[in-house]
Amino acid sequence: QDAAKKKDVTRFVAAAGTCAHYVGDACQPLHCSFLHDGYPGGKGSGVHSAYEDKMLRSHAPEILTELTKALSNASGKVTPPKNGQEAAVAVVELMRRTFKTIPPADIVDAFVAKKDLWTEFGAGTVKVIQDGVRTLQAVWQGAWSAGNGEAVGQAKLAAAATGDLIKLYRNKNWAPSKT
Repeated sequence: QDAAKKKDVTRFVAAAGTCAHYVGDACQPLHCSFLHDGYPGGKGSGVHSAYEDKMLRSHAPEILTELTKALSNASGKVTPPKNGQEAAVAVVELMRRTFKTIPPADIVDAFVAKKDLWTEFGAGTVKVIQDGVRTLQAVWQGAWSAGNGEAVGQAKLAAAATGDLIKLYRNKNWAPSKT
């Protein structure tokens, strides 16, 4: 929101891109689970790449088609968070919905049993990605609104120059990690 207040579209786009990474992880069941690559001890090792790399890549056209339909048919508005704490809560709630839709242990067990992951989880995967897209949209809108983006003369976001984004990402003082 600070970038919107300062009319700094490059910083806003950079922060939005970083946020997209984390929200994207939150809607993938293995990314936000201790079972990210199988059970402790090694059972199911390799599931992460089988699900999130191989399955997603090999079914990308179907996923995009189904995701486009799901997004256009989505009902109900996702309320944009008003501040950073609400945005964090929205992402944690996304993780919870993701786990409920596709429990990570189900993916690991299907992988161990050599089941087809797309057949087992394709529809659920589209559903959690759709939820992630809608959550990300709300978080971005919330940050823009909290920063009063429209009122400071930035009614529309514009593209940011790639070189400017790279320079910003390499600056260790920009958006430092917090614990």
